[in-house]
Amino acid sequence: MASISNRITVTPAAKLAEILASREASLIAQRFNNTGVILEGDDAGVIKTLREDENNLSTFGNLLDKVKSSVQHVCNLELNWVNKQSNMVVYILAQLAKVQSLGNWDDYPPDFL
Repeated sequence: MASISNRITVTPAAKLAEILASREASLIAQRFNNTGVILEGDDAGVIKTLREDENNLSTFGNLLDKVKSSVQHVCNLELNWVNKQSNMVVYILAQLAKVQSLGNWDDYPPDFL
């Protein structure tokens, strides 16, 4: 998965980063048969919005609507909110990616995980 993921430009808005990560995850899921995907995020508002049918009128509403359209093409998608502690591996990877390349690892994660 690491070899097909894309680096998201650093953004000061955590909500925007969560939305962009959700979009990237849905695009990756579409490339892999679209089945049995669990998307977890620690922004309850983003997860709630992705579950809703109506258009979002917030600052990031247009982008959220595009992500919703993208996730609707993924079969058996499960959207889950998790607290930040449960999402710690993702947090560590994001912090580390700010200062160095994570490289490509297909079989085993690096030792720091």
